[in-house]
Amino acid sequence: MTEEQLIKELLKIGPQMKKEIEGALEESALKVVASSKKNFKGKAPNTKGHPSKFPYIDTGRARNSIFHELRKFTATQGAEAKIGSNVKYMKWLEFGTSKHGPYPVFRPALNENIKWIRDRIDRAFKRGGKI
Repeated sequence: MTEEQLIKELLKIGPQMKKEIEGALEESALKVVASSKKNFKGKAPNTKGHPSKFPYIDTGRARNSIFHELRKFTATQGAEAKIGSNVKYMKWLEFGTSKHGPYPVFRPALNENIKWIRDRIDRAFKRGGKI
Protein backbone atom coordinates (compact mmCIF):
# COMPACT_ATOMS: atom_id res chain seq x y z
CA MET A 1 0.00 0.00 0.00
CA THR A 2 1.40 3.39 -0.95
CA GLU A 3 1.43 6.36 1.39
CA GLU A 4 -1.29 8.01 -0.70
CA GLN A 5 -3.51 4.90 -0.45
CA LEU A 6 -2.94 4.72 3.32
CA ILE A 7 -3.93 8.36 3.78
CA LYS A 8 -7.04 7.81 1.66
CA GLU A 9 -8.06 4.85 3.86
CA LEU A 10 -7.37 6.73 7.10
CA LEU A 11 -9.56 9.62 5.96
CA LYS A 12 -12.55 7.23 5.85
CA ILE A 13 -12.77 7.16 9.64
CA GLY A 14 -16.15 7.91 11.16
CA PRO A 15 -17.33 11.17 12.71
CA GLN A 16 -17.01 9.90 16.30
CA MET A 17 -13.39 8.88 15.74
CA LYS A 18 -12.62 12.24 14.11
CA LYS A 19 -14.17 14.06 17.06
CA GLU A 20 -12.14 12.02 19.56
CA ILE A 21 -8.86 12.53 17.70
CA GLU A 22 -9.44 16.26 17.26
CA GLY A 23 -10.22 16.55 20.98
CA ALA A 24 -7.05 14.67 21.89
CA LEU A 25 -4.96 16.89 19.62
CA GLU A 26 -6.53 20.05 21.07
CA GLU A 27 -5.91 18.96 24.68
CA SER A 28 -2.36 17.88 23.84
CA ALA A 29 -1.56 21.18 22.14
CA LEU A 30 -2.92 23.18 25.09
CA LYS A 31 -0.80 21.13 27.48
CA VAL A 32 2.37 21.75 25.45
CA VAL A 33 1.58 25.48 25.16
CA ALA A 34 1.15 25.73 28.95
CA SER A 35 4.41 23.85 29.57
CA SER A 36 6.24 26.01 27.02
CA LYS A 37 5.14 29.15 28.81
CA LYS A 38 6.29 27.71 32.16
CA ASN A 39 9.78 27.26 30.70
CA PHE A 40 10.30 31.01 30.89
CA LYS A 41 11.70 32.08 34.25
CA GLY A 42 11.50 35.33 36.22
CA LYS A 43 13.30 38.58 35.48
CA ALA A 44 16.89 38.26 34.35
CA PRO A 45 19.51 38.78 37.05
CA ASN A 46 21.42 42.02 36.92
CA THR A 47 24.41 40.37 35.23
CA LYS A 48 25.49 40.53 31.64
CA GLY A 49 25.27 37.28 29.68
CA HIS A 50 23.43 35.06 32.10
CA PRO A 51 24.44 31.41 31.69
CA SER A 52 21.21 29.51 31.90
CA LYS A 53 19.30 26.60 30.41
CA PHE A 54 16.10 28.62 30.11
CA PRO A 55 15.11 32.07 28.89
CA TYR A 56 14.36 34.85 31.32
CA ILE A 57 11.36 37.13 30.97
CA ASP A 58 12.18 40.64 29.84
CA THR A 59 8.93 42.06 28.46
CA GLY A 60 6.92 38.82 28.34
CA ARG A 61 6.38 39.24 24.60
CA ALA A 62 7.94 35.89 23.61
CA ARG A 63 6.11 33.93 26.32
CA ASN A 64 2.78 35.58 25.54
CA SER A 65 3.19 34.92 21.81
CA ILE A 66 3.05 31.12 22.17
CA PHE A 67 -0.10 29.72 20.61
CA HIS A 68 -1.57 26.60 19.06
CA GLU A 69 -3.63 25.95 15.95
CA LEU A 70 -5.83 22.94 15.29
CA ARG A 71 -6.58 21.88 11.76
CA LYS A 72 -9.60 19.59 11.77
CA PHE A 73 -10.17 16.71 9.42
CA THR A 74 -11.16 17.61 5.88
CA ALA A 75 -12.06 15.43 2.92
CA THR A 76 -8.42 15.32 1.84
CA GLN A 77 -6.35 15.96 5.00
CA GLY A 78 -6.03 14.57 8.47
CA ALA A 79 -6.21 16.58 11.68
CA GLU A 80 -3.11 18.38 12.91
CA ALA A 81 -2.08 20.48 15.89
CA LYS A 82 0.69 23.07 15.65
CA ILE A 83 2.37 24.95 18.48
CA GLY A 84 4.38 28.05 17.72
CA SER A 85 5.02 31.74 18.08
CA ASN A 86 4.70 34.72 15.78
CA VAL A 87 7.67 36.46 17.40
CA LYS A 88 10.63 36.34 15.04
CA TYR A 89 13.30 35.89 17.70
CA MET A 90 11.68 32.78 19.23
CA LYS A 91 13.58 30.60 16.75
CA TRP A 92 16.83 32.14 18.01
CA LEU A 93 15.84 31.45 21.61
CA GLU A 94 14.85 27.88 20.78
CA PHE A 95 17.87 26.96 18.65
CA GLY A 96 20.51 29.55 19.58
CA THR A 97 22.70 31.70 17.35
CA SER A 98 26.38 31.93 16.59
CA LYS A 99 26.68 34.28 19.61
CA HIS A 100 24.66 32.43 22.23
CA GLY A 101 23.43 28.95 22.90
CA PRO A 102 19.83 27.82 22.79
CA TYR A 103 17.23 28.54 25.45
CA PRO A 104 14.64 26.01 24.32
CA VAL A 105 11.03 26.19 25.46
CA PHE A 106 9.13 24.06 22.89
CA ARG A 107 11.29 20.94 22.81
CA PRO A 108 11.44 20.48 26.60
CA ALA A 109 7.67 21.07 26.79
CA LEU A 110 7.03 18.35 24.21
CA ASN A 111 9.48 15.95 25.87
CA GLU A 112 7.88 16.57 29.26
CA ASN A 113 4.41 15.73 27.91
CA ILE A 114 5.06 13.09 25.25
CA LYS A 115 3.87 10.13 27.35
CA TRP A 116 0.69 11.99 28.32
CA ILE A 117 0.08 12.90 24.66
CA ARG A 118 0.54 9.31 23.49
CA ASP A 119 -1.79 8.04 26.20
CA ARG A 120 -4.40 10.69 25.34
CA ILE A 121 -4.33 9.85 21.64
CA ASP A 122 -4.51 6.13 22.47
CA ARG A 123 -7.62 6.79 24.58
CA ALA A 124 -9.13 8.75 21.68
CA PHE A 125 -8.72 5.77 19.38
CA LYS A 126 -10.25 3.43 21.94
CA ARG A 127 -13.23 5.71 22.58
CA GLY A 128 -13.71 6.55 18.91
CA GLY A 129 -14.78 3.04 17.97
CA LYS A 130 -14.01 1.30 14.75
CA ILE A 131 -11.92 2.98 12.11
